[in-house]
Amino acid sequence: RIKLRDTQKELERWNRELEERVQKRTAELSYQLEIAMMLGSSLELEPLLKDVMSRLAALLRPVGGEAYLLLYNSVRKTLSIQATAGETANYEKLEAPFKRLAEEAFLSGKVQYNPSLDPAPTLADLSEKKIAGCLGIPVITSNRAVGVLLVVVRKNLRLIGQQEIHLI
Repeated sequence: RIKLRDTQKELERWNRELEERVQKRTAELSYQLEIAMMLGSSLELEPLLKDVMSRLAALLRPVGGEAYLLLYNSVRKTLSIQATAGETANYEKLEAPFKRLAEEAFLSGKVQYNPSLDPAPTLADLSEKKIAGCLGIPVITSNRAVGVLLVVVRKNLRLIGQQEIHLI
């Protein structure tokens, strides 16, 4: 009876885990469908950027953080702020290591990710601020980087994994 009860509890736990994974994946697919429909509905850049950033803000709300869309300004030869998301978004006050990570993502054309739960030397001074991680995603068009989407997660890093990075 004890073995049977333990097996039944284990099956119930597996069912709960499976349900959670299905719900999470369903939410991700729904989010991706919304973004795809939104991208196909407008050719105007400004409203499209605002909509994408507002959806990203909703995605970041549970983990606490902000996002910055930076586009390359060829005249000034620098990344310039185009749009922000998140309640605390302020690019002027953003810590230097995160700005460097955005530049690395732009120059390399590859996603840059730097979690600071186990701080890298460049982020060691930020650990007391409870910053959980930073993600720099190059914005690519016609096979070249034109900007970066910089996402700073302020807390609850466990909610940011490979699936969330892919989704963002």
